[in-house]
Amino acid sequence: MQVLEVSRDGELDSVGGDDLLAGVAEHVEGQPGLLGLNLAAELAGTGVTVNILRPGTVDTAMPAWIRAQPPAQIGAALHDRFMAMRESGVMAPPARPAGMIVNLLADEATGPVADAGNRA
Repeated sequence: MQVLEVSRDGELDSVGGDDLLAGVAEHVEGQPGLLGLNLAAELAGTGVTVNILRPGTVDTAMPAWIRAQPPAQIGAALHDRFMAMRESGVMAPPARPAGMIVNLLADEATGPVADAGNRA
């Protein structure tokens, strides 16, 4: 059995209130992959592998749509931000994290954090 956590920089969003998720989110904020790393440690030796993928910003249809909009319509700051991320190479092409998922699931190692994103 395999578990793959797809994480982001903040891992979870705080939902507020007395919700259990809010407490978990507050604890792991800024610690991407923490849930997966703890799960990997708990399941060590059981035959279950746990891996974490941080895909970074992926250049999907949404960023492409934002870049295609006239700056006056979508907001110049948002448009310019997505143009700059594309031009600087910060956005990963979808094939990068997809390929890493295939490799992580083919491997029998447990616990590694794979980072597909380019963070500038």
